Amino acid sequence: MRYSILFYKTLKKRWDTLNKIFSMSTRFSLQTIKPEYCNCFKKVRDFASSYAWVKCEREAAKITGHHGIMFGSEEKLVRLSLIRSLDNF
Repeated sequence: MRYSILFYKTLKKRWDTLNKIFSMSTRFSLQTIKPEYCNCFKKVRDFASSYAWVKCEREAAKITGHHGIMFGSEEKLVRLSLIRSLDNF
């Protein structure tokens, strides 16, 4: 359980960082997901997924990530991995 708490806190901190960065942008938007009930923690928690979807609202942006097409989604979407090392994040 301790590992789960540390993992959640790390992902939550990274989501907070991304939200702060992308909230200042008119070119990119970050997916928004409402808090949900967590079976692991037995309570409603803020969403902290291992991946984030970023959408470019204009033409080519050169974001390093996995293009949405690879996942059957839009070309303007890029999936970012939040479970990488701190240096990569």
